[in-house]
Amino acid sequence: GADPGCEVGIVDLDLDLAAMLAAGDVEIQVNDPTFAPQVGALFDGAQEPLIRTNNVNPLVLEIAPRSPIRLRSVRAMFAASRYDWVLEAAPGAPRLLAPEVPEWEWSSIEPPEGEPTSRVRLEILRLERDDYVHVSELELWVDPEP
Repeated sequence: GADPGCEVGIVDLDLDLAAMLAAGDVEIQVNDPTFAPQVGALFDGAQEPLIRTNNVNPLVLEIAPRSPIRLRSVRAMFAASRYDWVLEAAPGAPRLLAPEVPEWEWSSIEPPEGEPTSRVRLEILRLERDDYVHVSELELWVDPEP
């Protein structure tokens, strides 16, 4: 039998957004047209290459999977500054803030458990020096399909 002290069935998956983009299973809108062609590199599992906006701050990403997802958390890594970033896990959901995130450190936001969503919005604000937002990697962690 299962150990009564262990939680059973809690499994998170890192959503493979790069593969979903290639297959046309997700649409990602970005408020910087020079950033848009490189957006797949944000989800490739590697901290390089570093993608930066062209003097657009904050960077806004809207991630719209074709099939609804149940979002567990979003992890992010930025470079060249400190950042505030906001997650809106679904249209009209509370805006959740990760403040003063240092460069080259993972940070995460976990929304309260909710209904499946077909739109996740991220806003990434560079706090120092200039308006070039440097993003190393983003991860969306979801509940696996039943």
